[in-house]
Amino acid sequence: MTAITEARTFGDHGGTRPPEASIVVPVRARRRQLGRLLASIAAQDLAAGRVEVVVVDNPTRSNQRWLEAAGLPFPVRYAGLPVANRGLSRNVGAALARGRTLLFADSDVEFTPGAVAALLNASRMRPGTIVMADVVFPPGAPRSLGTHLLDVAAYFRAFRRQRRLGPLGFRHFVSCGFAISREAFERIGGFDAEFPRYGYEDVEFAVRAAGAGVEFALADVKAYHLKVLSPAAVLRQSVELGRSAVSFVRLHPAIEDTMPVGVAATTTGELWFPSDVDVAGLLRHARRLESRWSAARRPRYPLLALRDLVAEAREAYRQITLYGRFTGIREELSCGTEVA
Repeated sequence: MTAITEARTFGDHGGTRPPEASIVVPVRARRRQLGRLLASIAAQDLAAGRVEVVVVDNPTRSNQRWLEAAGLPFPVRYAGLPVANRGLSRNVGAALARGRTLLFADSDVEFTPGAVAALLNASRMRPGTIVMADVVFPPGAPRSLGTHLLDVAAYFRAFRRQRRLGPLGFRHFVSCGFAISREAFERIGGFDAEFPRYGYEDVEFAVRAAGAGVEFALADVKAYHLKVLSPAAVLRQSVELGRSAVSFVRLHPAIEDTMPVGVAATTTGELWFPSDVDVAGLLRHARRLESRWSAARRPRYPLLALRDLVAEAREAYRQITLYGRFTGIREELSCGTEVA
C-alpha cells in the first residue's frame, strides 16, 4: 500500500470503545463540499459514540487544519495520501476505520435527516449486501440540462425503476453513498488500489462484489448530490470515462459481453468520429440549449415545449458523451495500453 502520512484523530467522543460504524470519506480539496457533508452527519440523530468519520485527503493535506479545529460531535480520524487515487483512499480509510460497518460517502453528497441511521440499520440486517442511499437532487436547487440528464441523481431514477422490477446488479452500483459490513468488504478485496483513473473504479469493485456473492440494495433513504455540468465539463468527464473504460476492460476482458463500455466498439470502428468533427459546434449547440433551459424553468413555460427541449438536449449530450468516450479510449489505446 502507498505510504500514508501520519494518521491522526481529532476529537474524543466516547473514549476508546470502538464505534458501531465508520463513515469513510475520500476527498481531494473540496473544503466547502466536505464541510456540508460533515454538517449533514452532525445533524443526524445518532447516539454518542455510534459513528466515527475517517477522512482521507489525497493527494495533499488540504483539509487537515480546519478539521482539527472544527469541533465536530464525533471523532474524525484523518490521514493524508500522497497520490490522487479514490479507490486506494477508500481502502486506506477502511484500514483505519474501527467500526464493524463501513459507510462510504463521497465528499460532495449530503445526508438527509435520519439517513445515516437507516443505512446502518439496513446494512446490519443484511450483512452480505451493499446498501446504497437513494441519491436525489436537492429540492429547489437549480440545475443545468447537463446535470439534469447526466449527474449521479439522474442514474438513480433508473435504479428506482429497476428495483420495482427485480433485484439490482453490479450495473446499478454507484459508490457515492453506500454501507457494507467490514466482512463483506474484505471478502470482495476492497477497491482495486492500482486502478489508475476516475470513472469505472466503482463498477470494477461491483463486478468483484457480485462474483463474491454480495448483493445490491437501494434503501428508502435520501442523499443529495448536485454537480454543475456544463457542456465542456460533460466532454471532459466523458474523455476521462473513456480512458477509464480501457483500464476496466483490461481487468475484465469479457465485461463488454454484458456491459458495453465502448472499447470493443472503438477498436472495430463501430464507434468512430472523423478527425474533423465539429466539436466546437457540438458544444455551441448544447450551450444554446442550456440557455433555452434557463428560460424554460420559468413559470407558465409550455410543457410540450419543455419535453421537446429535453429530448433535443438528450441527443445533443449523447453526441458529446460519445465523442468524449471515443476520444478517451483512442488516447488510452494509443499509449500502448493492451486489452484482450
